[in-house]
Amino acid sequence: MISPVQLLLLQKIPYVGTGAIEATIAYLSSKKMIFPESDSGIVNLLKEIKKSYRPLRVPTTEAVQGARILSQQIVANSEKHGISMISYFDSAYPKSLKNIDDRPLLLHYNGDLKALDLPTIAVIGSRNCSAYASEHGRKVANTVVGAGFTIVSGLATGCDTIGHTAAVNQGKPTVAVLASGLHGIYPAENKVLANEILESGGLLLSEYAFGTTITKNALKERNRMITGLSKAVVVLETGIAGGTMHAVAYATEQKKPLACLYLSATDAVTSTMEGNKILIDTKHAVKLDSIAATARFIKSVAEPQEKEMVIG
Repeated sequence: MISPVQLLLLQKIPYVGTGAIEATIAYLSSKKMIFPESDSGIVNLLKEIKKSYRPLRVPTTEAVQGARILSQQIVANSEKHGISMISYFDSAYPKSLKNIDDRPLLLHYNGDLKALDLPTIAVIGSRNCSAYASEHGRKVANTVVGAGFTIVSGLATGCDTIGHTAAVNQGKPTVAVLASGLHGIYPAENKVLANEILESGGLLLSEYAFGTTITKNALKERNRMITGLSKAVVVLETGIAGGTMHAVAYATEQKKPLACLYLSATDAVTSTMEGNKILIDTKHAVKLDSIAATARFIKSVAEPQEKEMVIG
């Protein structure tokens, strides 16, 4: 019905947002039409969409032509750097993402999509990770990987790095979701880690096209993908505000099991872990206060999948 390249073209037309694109896809499906090849044909199609989707601003032919040139450049640069695209309509599109609100219609990736075939757990937390969380977080992440789960995180410094590194060190795949195009790695200090992720059969994933720069909003929106891809979420360390709490909000909305590293009141827990305690006290997050507790949480996440496999 519509290819990834055609979706990219629509995304690059000024003022044609996700709502308009979804209305276009629905229209093509209902009319059993193929996507127009010419720029003028696309303009005429969007004029029809405008009749039922009033917010749409119909572009000029010149605007569509410019979007076509830009999308062709993106495709060429992506191919040159080993970056592929997959749309919501492809069979290999991650099934877990199909069930979340505002799911990306188009994904850009480098690496092996099979990294998502294993059960997944998000391991997230503060960028400025304390020595306390670093020490105990490594134990948690190693336990997750050792149990056969793929760790999903955001390739940031601190807690994200702990999760990805645990997988790489065990030669296991891990999935890094970026908040920019895959033309570069942010932060720059994790370029080596990104290469190690690919060498370990992992995956770099983004909803943003080649050349798209990082923004504050993209960092926030990236979290819905991290939690959406995961069967459960583990917080290694967080304060009472920040990006990790945004991810927790998405996890709660998506009804994902939540667990937090937190040993005991007698340990030297700093204010950097105040968020962990709040999540345990008010969000009913599972307290990971030992390796045994971590193993029990992982088992509880794995068991539903095992039952589904037996039933199927």
